[in-house]
Amino acid sequence: MMARAGFVFANVLFFMLMLIWPVLSLAALFVLRGKPIKDTARALWALVITAIPLLGALAFFIAADEPDSAA
Repeated sequence: MMARAGFVFANVLFFMLMLIWPVLSLAALFVLRGKPIKDTARALWALVITAIPLLGALAFFIAADEPDSAA
């Protein structure tokens, strides 16, 4: 019985990842369009986001986050 529960959990997890991946990647690409960065950096980020599923978009949101200015 536990093996079946593990199989169902794995299927649900896989299905959720397949839903989250394109949404997160598209969101990262749309945010990337509005960022004031050089074209070379933009092209490299777009390549990373599309070439490395899920982790590329997560890396973009973590690394490209601008700190808020206090002024």
